[in-house]
Amino acid sequence: MQYGWKRAAAIALVLAVCAGPAYAAEHNKLADGELFVSEEMNATGKVLYQTTADVSKWDHDSEKAIPGFVATAFDTDVISQINSDELPGVKKISSAEEQIKAAQQKYSGKGYEHSLVLYASMATQGQNGQLTISKVERFGRLINVTVAVNDPTGAQTAGEAITQDSVVAIPLKKLPQFGNLRIRFVDATGHGLADMDAALQR
Repeated sequence: MQYGWKRAAAIALVLAVCAGPAYAAEHNKLADGELFVSEEMNATGKVLYQTTADVSKWDHDSEKAIPGFVATAFDTDVISQINSDELPGVKKISSAEEQIKAAQQKYSGKGYEHSLVLYASMATQGQNGQLTISKVERFGRLINVTVAVNDPTGAQTAGEAITQDSVVAIPLKKLPQFGNLRIRFVDATGHGLADMDAALQR
């Protein structure tokens, strides 16, 4: 009798191990192969923003790093409480940290009140690269930000900007009232670009 119980338990364990990968494969996944969210969460996912620009013909090699890619997300109500001395004007961007501080200063004022600002940028060096945030989706406390990229061609164009950036402001009323959000930036193929936490304060 004891032997039969042990045998049944062993068989159940083997079946559970075999079923695990199949169950995981049925779920949507993050860009890096991690389990995304539950089926129930996927079913209640909401599109918070979608661009009207036609980016279908943009060409980006997801196997290559986006040159000078910088991304950040912040609650403008939180940033507005930071002393302005901590956000100095940036005359020349020399690091990702300074670029983020400049974005926080620029996009936390009038017109961006009570918003979650999503910012992405790439270095094009005047070589015809393009970047735009094309879609923002919410899955519970996970915000998935799709960034469409048109890789720089390598040909220098007179008067072309050395960077391309994109900003989307999501009203806080569309988000949870408190706590943290997990922000995930991905390219159009779902390849992960950056992820971070953003604190909400209302």
